[in-house]
Amino acid sequence: MTEALPAVRIVEHDGTYFARLAYSQEMPVEALLDAVFGRRFRFGIPPQGTAVAHIRVGEIECWKKQCRATTKIVTGIDVVFGPHTSSFSVPQLGEYPALFGEVLGRLPRDAKIGRLKKRFSNTQERAYVSNGCYRCDSIVGEFYEIDARYTEEAVGSFPIQITPAWKQAIEEEMENQLEWAVYSPSELGM
Repeated sequence: MTEALPAVRIVEHDGTYFARLAYSQEMPVEALLDAVFGRRFRFGIPPQGTAVAHIRVGEIECWKKQCRATTKIVTGIDVVFGPHTSSFSVPQLGEYPALFGEVLGRLPRDAKIGRLKKRFSNTQERAYVSNGCYRCDSIVGEFYEIDARYTEEAVGSFPIQITPAWKQAIEEEMENQLEWAVYSPSELGM
């Protein structure tokens, strides 16, 4: 399926016909036709639509022997719109300053969440946006964030407008996996 040629698969269940789209969207054929004629069947990321961002946080122990504080760190940001979910790591968000600022402003006020900021990593020999220990502010390296995913939970959700910056970030994260999909009127700003 390409932008120039939308395609759906028609399947039958108990005498009812359903349209199967990418991203596991399945709906009665009548609903698909309603979306097509209502201009809600779109390719890729619709500009100026709305989405919901979810902040995920998990716990990790500080690696410094003199600290060892249990710290909450941001393990990722999920942006959900229509059938799509795009997930961003903290270092990825650092590549988009406007998006990083928006997420930073939405973090819950919790004394045990470490600061997000640009730090130098001796392991990676580069500076990047990273989590830090809430007590000593030591870097929590990107590789070690995976340990916090065992305890992660969504701690905040907020609506976002799909601005050109969000659209670019999402499209780059999806790496040419854009497809045709059906969106709700509210997701399209209709």
